[in-house]
Order: sequence, then structure tokens, then C-alpha cells
Amino acid sequence: MDRDYKRIRNFLGYLGMSLPILCILACLLVSSKPNTWWYSISATYYLTPVLTAILSAVGFFLICYRSYDTIDTVVNTSAGVFALLIVMFPCKVDWIDPLTLVGVLQVPMKYSYIIHNIAACMLFILLAYNSYFLFSRGNNKVRNNIYKVCGIVMIVAMILFALLTLFNAPGWIVMIIETILLVAFGVSWLTKGGAFRKEV
Repeated sequence: MDRDYKRIRNFLGYLGMSLPILCILACLLVSSKPNTWWYSISATYYLTPVLTAILSAVGFFLICYRSYDTIDTVVNTSAGVFALLIVMFPCKVDWIDPLTLVGVLQVPMKYSYIIHNIAACMLFILLAYNSYFLFSRGNNKVRNNIYKVCGIVMIVAMILFALLTLFNAPGWIVMIIETILLVAFGVSWLTKGGAFRKEV
């Protein structure tokens, strides 16, 4: 059973780390695309199904994942729900009219992106909390330090993301911060799954 849990953790970690790479590669294969398509990983939603596929998989796995304690299950299940909400309510892009109906529920894009941003923020807050407080309850100091660093990186990246969005920073910076968030998430879960370092 523990081996199965490790596989699930590693799978989630690999999915998170591969998301920005696969989204970018898939968009590069699209022949006609706007100049600002690479301003956000979320923006690739409108050009390729990769984001929807991977984030949906992450969401469902988090919802189905059952941890040792109730708090772990609640945090992971909630994170999974927010991951699915990100997919259901796409972000706003400058090459589509803001009144265009988007997403599963066909909500005007100018409203959809509000839910999208809230869901993304809540997802990474929960993932950061999971990494810093829940994963680090073991006795292995090296692994605990990795979890805490990943949690801190996610929180700092979210703060930077909010500031950059507020001051209309160049899109490529936003893409980099999103990638850092996902890599931190991936490293945390891969460490928990023993992909980098065996349990001692």
C-alpha cells in the first residue's frame, strides 16, 4: 500500500513539473497563434488541451488521494477541487473579447478569470501549506527542509505573482513565476514519493 502511495505522489510530482514544458511545446506546434500566447501557462488553455488534461488529472488524483490523517485528506481534496475549478473557469487573454463565453459553464471571460485567479491562489496556498506543515512532520531533517523550502518558494512566488499582476509586469515574467510554482510543487511531491531520496 505504501508503495502505491509513493507512486501516486511521484506521478503528481511529475505531472506538475511537466505541465509548463508540455503546454509550451504543444503551443509551439500550433501554426497560428497570438503574440502573447506565452504570457501565462493558463493562457495556453485556448490553444491546446494539454493544460486541461494535466490539471484535470492532478485535480482528480488529489481528490482521490487518501492520506494518513484527516487534515491531509481535507487539504488535498480541497486542492483537487480548486485545480478543477481552474480548468472549468479559464483565464482572461487579450486576444479574445472579454464578453466571450468560455469554460465548461460558458461564463463571460471577464468573470471567469476572477474565479480562475481565486482558484489558482487557493490551490497553491493549500499546496504550500501541505508541503511546509504536513509533509514535514517526519523525522528526516533533510527531507523536511526540502518540504519547507518548497512551501516557502510557493508562497514567495505567489506574492511576486500578485505584485507583478498588479503593476502589469511583462507576461514572460508571469510565465516564469508560474513555472517556479509548479516546479516547487513537483519537487515536494517527488521528494515525498522517494524519487530523489530514499526513506531513512
